Amino acid sequence: MTINKSIQRPRIHWLAIVFALSLLLPAIAAQAAGSLQYGQPAAGSLNAGAKADYSFVGKAGDKPVIAMNAHGGSMSPYIALYDPQGHLIGEDSNGGTKGDALLKGTVLPADGTYKVEVTNKAQSGSGNFSLFINEERHQVYFDGPPSTPQNGKEDYKLTSAWDHKNITYHVINTLRQFNAQDVRAVIAQAFQSWANSAPITFTEVAGQGDINIQFGQIDGALNILGETCPPANPCGPGSVTFDSDESWTLGNPQGYQGISLLGVASHEFGHAIGLLHTNDTNALMYPEYSPYNLQPGQDDIAGVQRLYGAGSGRINNPTPLPNSPPVNNQNGQMQVSGQLDNQHYAHFWDFDVQAGDVVTITMHGASGDLDSLLVLIDGQNHVIAYDDDNGGGKDAQLRNIKFIQSGTYTVAATRFAQAQGYTTGTYTLGIEYGTQSGPAIAPTTSANNVPNATGNVTVSAGQASQIASLPALDTILATPFANSAAPGTQTRTGTVVSTQSYVWGQTWCATDAKTLAANLANITFTFNANNKPVDPKLVLQSNVSGTQGLSCTEYFVILSNWAAGNVSLSATLTLKQPVFDGQTIYPPGDYVYQYNLQVSPG
Repeated sequence: MTINKSIQRPRIHWLAIVFALSLLLPAIAAQAAGSLQYGQPAAGSLNAGAKADYSFVGKAGDKPVIAMNAHGGSMSPYIALYDPQGHLIGEDSNGGTKGDALLKGTVLPADGTYKVEVTNKAQSGSGNFSLFINEERHQVYFDGPPSTPQNGKEDYKLTSAWDHKNITYHVINTLRQFNAQDVRAVIAQAFQSWANSAPITFTEVAGQGDINIQFGQIDGALNILGETCPPANPCGPGSVTFDSDESWTLGNPQGYQGISLLGVASHEFGHAIGLLHTNDTNALMYPEYSPYNLQPGQDDIAGVQRLYGAGSGRINNPTPLPNSPPVNNQNGQMQVSGQLDNQHYAHFWDFDVQAGDVVTITMHGASGDLDSLLVLIDGQNHVIAYDDDNGGGKDAQLRNIKFIQSGTYTVAATRFAQAQGYTTGTYTLGIEYGTQSGPAIAPTTSANNVPNATGNVTVSAGQASQIASLPALDTILATPFANSAAPGTQTRTGTVVSTQSYVWGQTWCATDAKTLAANLANITFTFNANNKPVDPKLVLQSNVSGTQGLSCTEYFVILSNWAAGNVSLSATLTLKQPVFDGQTIYPPGDYVYQYNLQVSPG
C-alpha cells in the first residue's frame, strides 16, 4: 500500500438477513388436526382468524422444516412452533413461495412433544391448507466431499504453497443484494484471519491478482457453496467462485439461518493458499459447512504454518470508497463523512503513517444526537487508543498520537457503547498530520502492553443491594464487550479510580424463569484477578431485572482498595453443553472476558 497519508475506504459491520427456502410438497390426503410425523403430510381448512394445533415428537438437535401452503379459498398461512414447556421458539408467515409459510433454521433444544400452531391470517372467508414437516437432512459442503486422508498422524492436508508471501487478490464482482463495500469488507476479514496465523501479506489490487474472486452460479442453493483452484494447479491457480444462488448473510449467522460468507470465504481462501480438507470436525478446513467454524482453528493454523512458517502477516486494502473520496477541508485537513444508525453503528477507515509521524484524528457529529467514539487499532487488531468526548461536547478526538512504527492503521468511527448505544446521525472524520496545540497522547502498541508496574485490588463478597449502589466495572470501558455467539476471548482496556469500589459481575439472561433455571445447571462462572483465581465463596449470585421481560441472574464480587499500576482481570463463562436461552443456542466452551486496567490515583 502506498503511503499517501489519506484516509481509505470504510469497512462496515455486516448485518444478518433471514434465510428463506422453498419446499415442494407431494400430493396429500386430508388429515384431522392432531399429531404430525416427519415425512407424512397433513391437510385442513380454517376460517379467517382461526387456529389449529398439531403436535410432533422431536429430539434435541433436530432441525425441522415445517411448511404450510395455501390450497384454494381465502388463506394466509402462519406457523408458530412451541417447545415442550410452551415457549415460542419459531414462527413464519411468508418464508415460502407466494406468501406461504415455511419455518426452518430452528434447532430443537430438548427431547419432547412440540406444538405446531397454524393460523389463517386472512381478513375474511376461509381456505384450505397443507401442512408438512420433515427434518432438514441436506449436507451443505463448501466445495465437495472430504478428501482421502494422506497423513495418518495429522488431520490437515496440504498442496503446494505460493512461491511468495506477498499475495495479491482481486474482487471481480460482488452480490447484488448487498452493498459492494460490505461484501469486500467481509472478504478482507476472511484474508485477515489467515494473515493473523502466518507471515502472509494479502494486498487487494484493481486488476488481475494471484487470487481472483467472483460470484456466479454453481449448482443452485445449498450443496456446493464455493469452488477454489489451489496454487500450482492446472485448473487456474487462485481462482475462487462463490455460488451466487446461496442465501448469504454478511453478519454473524443465527444457526443455519443464512450461509455465512465470512465462514465460506475463510475456508475457500485456505484452499487458495494451499490447504486441502481436514478430518478435524472443529477445523475451518473441515469440508462440511458449520456456522460455528468461521475462522482458522488449531489444526488449520498448524497447516498454514507448515506451508509458510510461524508469525503474522497483514492485509492491505488500497481501493478507496466509491463516490466518497477523502477531501481537503478549508484547514487542509483530510476529511471524510458517514452516517451511523442502529444497523450500521461503526465504520472502519484505514490510513498510513511513517515511523515518528504525529497524527490528530477528530470525529464531529454533524447531525442527529450522535455521541462520537473513536477507537484506534494497529495492524494486528490491537486497540492502542480510544476517546469519547475530548473533541468537545459529544465529539471525539485523539490528539497528537505519535506512531512508533510505520504501517497502515485503522480508526473505528462509532458511537458511545457501540452496539448497545442508541445515538445516531451523520459525522465528519478528519485526520491531520503534524503536532497540534494541546496535550500529546502516547498510545501503547498493543492492548496487552500496559505499564510495567503491577497494581493490586482487593476482591471481596458483596451484597445484592450493592449492584445498584456501586458503579459496574464495565462502565469504565470505552468499548464494551460484545455479546459472544461462540466461545473465545475478548480483551478490553480501561482506567479505574483507586478510591472507588466497583461491582464486577457477569450476567446470564433467558426468556423466562424456567429456562433460566435449566440454563444455569449447565453454566459456571469463574473470576481471576492478576492471574490468581477468586475464591468461589466470594462470588454472590443474585436475580436482577432484565430488559424486554427477560429473567436474569448476576454473579458478582466487589473490587476495592486499588493499588497503582496495571491490574489484569478475567471472567470466564463455561458452558458444559449447548445452552438454549429461549432465543439463541450457544455452543459449549469457554467465553472469556479479559480486562487490562490501569489504576488512576483518583
